[in-house]
Amino acid sequence: MIYVTVYKNINDINDVDNSFVVEVKNIENKEELLKVYNDNFKFPYFGYNWDSLYDCMCDLSWIKENNIIIVHSTIERLDRPSRKIYLKILEDVLNVWKGDKNKRINIFLIEDK
Repeated sequence: MIYVTVYKNINDINDVDNSFVVEVKNIENKEELLKVYNDNFKFPYFGYNWDSLYDCMCDLSWIKENNIIIVHSTIERLDRPSRKIYLKILEDVLNVWKGDKNKRINIFLIEDK
């Protein structure tokens, strides 16, 4: 089971220093979401599809920081079918990294105002 904490403000999130932080905001569809991920994570390979996102997020060997933080500030704007698939991918990715001793992934949802 994955637990989600919703924050009111990005400044409420601790442990941002010395972390690889990606803020995902103002996305409305799958294409925009995948572009944000590829632009920020600089995936060494990427097919702009859900399977590729999952594969890349389960690797992350090129990211030198051990703490990876993904912050969503407007996830409710993502179209419903894409949001459902995307949240399942995030859950699966978190489960993959759960036992890793070297890297930690945290995903935060910021309440839209």
